[in-house]
Amino acid sequence: MGLETGVTIEEAIKNSRIYAKRGDKLAKDSIKLVKNASSAIIKKLDSTIQELDEKNVNSSNGVELLKSQLDEIKKEISVLPDRMLDNIKCISQKTINITLFGRTMTGKSTLMEILTHGNGEAIGKGYQRTTRDVREYSYKGLVITDVPGIAAFEGKEDEEVAYDAAKKADLVLFLITDDGPQYSEAVCLKKILNLGKPVICLINVKANIDKNTSIKIFARDLSKKMANKRLMSLKSQFLSFGVSYGQAWDMLTFEYVHLKSAYLSQAPDWNGDNEELYRLSRFEYVEKLIADEVIKNGGYYKIKAYIDTVSVPLMTTADALIKNASKNHERSVIIEEKRDKFESWLKKFKERGKTHIEKSLDILKNDIKREIPIFSETHYSDRNAGKEWDKVVKRFKIDERCGEILDQLAKECEEKLIEIYREIEAELKYSSKVSLESDIHMSSIVDGKKIWDWGVVITTGVLTIISFSVPVVGWVALGVGVVGGLISLLFKSKEEKIKEARGKLENKINENLDKQFKELNKQMKKIFEEELIIKQVDPSSALFNDTINTLKSVSKEQDSFAHSLYDKKEEVDRIMIEEAAAYMGISSLRNIISHISRIPGTCISLCANYIFPEELHKNLESLLKEMVFVVEHVEDFNAQISRMIGVEKNRIKIEYDSSRNPIGIRVDIDEVIDPVMVNRIKMAQQLSRLYISR
Repeated sequence: MGLETGVTIEEAIKNSRIYAKRGDKLAKDSIKLVKNASSAIIKKLDSTIQELDEKNVNSSNGVELLKSQLDEIKKEISVLPDRMLDNIKCISQKTINITLFGRTMTGKSTLMEILTHGNGEAIGKGYQRTTRDVREYSYKGLVITDVPGIAAFEGKEDEEVAYDAAKKADLVLFLITDDGPQYSEAVCLKKILNLGKPVICLINVKANIDKNTSIKIFARDLSKKMANKRLMSLKSQFLSFGVSYGQAWDMLTFEYVHLKSAYLSQAPDWNGDNEELYRLSRFEYVEKLIADEVIKNGGYYKIKAYIDTVSVPLMTTADALIKNASKNHERSVIIEEKRDKFESWLKKFKERGKTHIEKSLDILKNDIKREIPIFSETHYSDRNAGKEWDKVVKRFKIDERCGEILDQLAKECEEKLIEIYREIEAELKYSSKVSLESDIHMSSIVDGKKIWDWGVVITTGVLTIISFSVPVVGWVALGVGVVGGLISLLFKSKEEKIKEARGKLENKINENLDKQFKELNKQMKKIFEEELIIKQVDPSSALFNDTINTLKSVSKEQDSFAHSLYDKKEEVDRIMIEEAAAYMGISSLRNIISHISRIPGTCISLCANYIFPEELHKNLESLLKEMVFVVEHVEDFNAQISRMIGVEKNRIKIEYDSSRNPIGIRVDIDEVIDPVMVNRIKMAQQLSRLYISR
């Protein structure tokens, strides 16, 4: 596996250039395809945004939020190819880059002084954060990159610089000390491994030595500190952090060293004990380890660096997109259910509203009619009967009572809408899947108060709608108009018939009152239909539909792009596996492996058509430094997913949309999910191209 024994570091570096050229081409070809796919989905996003703009729905803050989400997606997708290209350009094609990582005071500066035979100026100044800038130096033709210390107090900016520099590394030396593993160090190591970088862990043992120290006493103290049992205990503590992340850190190479004595062994003042100091430091094992790793696997690490520069962002972007797609579809279903509930209620409300108007007006009319016999008895010969009847009618406050009828209907409708919006908001808030960064709060889609900001006036007996920008005038105007109409209709020929019998007067009043209330009933229903239902409620229903359609459209576009990214990721991961096979002297694994899913730096799942050789399994894990799961390929989709996750088939449930298209997978798991299963679920998601949730 790798290069033949006896090859020098210089020859290994020269050989790595061949892999670098191949990796560079593979990565750039992949980025071109990603760029093409990005352009296609950006066009779709632009089209969707334009459609939302053209709808121009009133009070639709929800639509604005959707547009913001689309803009964010568009922004992320548009910069993805260039971001990957920038990272590729950082990788050297001429040599192998080894990056030093470690928290402040772990010995990074001392290691640099040893490798460069420096004068020691940087040693012991880590607390002053002298390595804030990235520094590079040469060691046997290799480029060693020293980055700012990680996990330092107020060192967030330094860490960002360090992680950015790590992207160009082919191999990482991760320094820790023997004074106990730190959680912050484990977090940093996880981030480096998530970039797909191979790592060698160096444990720098702390044992004091200066010019006054006896070499024999130092050797005794160092021997105790480097006791195998003690160091294995420290290593085990550190490895336990990896278990919590679902990563097998026991696959990493660990070496113990005393860096200070290695540095002092190069100093002229220690001439008499130089060789002994160097032997005690165990630095010869470190140098041999670096050389062996470069010679044996340097070429493969080089091509892997290029591939993972593409694979990592493809995975993270696809995972985010498919998660968002599932969430947006879930939202659309919730809103759709509430819309159907509202429309069912609205259908009944329309009929009930018209009936309510009729009954209320009948009651009002009958109340007035009860006054007619007495009025006719008293005023059948009164020349001022019109004015007197006007006084009678005004006592019934028709304008206010009509206003109360419509206000009651408007209030009922408003309360129903608010109830629906609250239900939607609650269900979105407590939906079972993980929420998104860009939430859509339904309470902001429609302003419950603004929607009822409307009124009517009557001019010469004809209803005229007030513009929404005009303040509400109330229902008094309606009553005034109605009264005026009643008078004009009732007393059109009254003076000619004033001398007729009171019976005829009574009949005429009843006849005209029926006619006027018939017209009033017609006008009230018209207001109810046109001003409340058509102009106010129907736009609210349209908001439901706009939101549902937009969410579905966004979900579909996110899902489609996630699929294309997963396809490309599987393609580059397959190239990586093929390169690994070639590196191990195997012609090809193409016929053996049907599908590949991978979390760079953590694990890989191979769906095998045939029995996968155990030795090949072990060699792959050794080369990749990742857990390898081999799963037998089967045609049954549910069975394949269940095997990848490691649960029974009956626990896998495929979710479908209304058109019977699969949109997600639910896994029935009651017990606590361990980190390894979480990673297996993520890989099953890559295989299925469907968001998997609990």
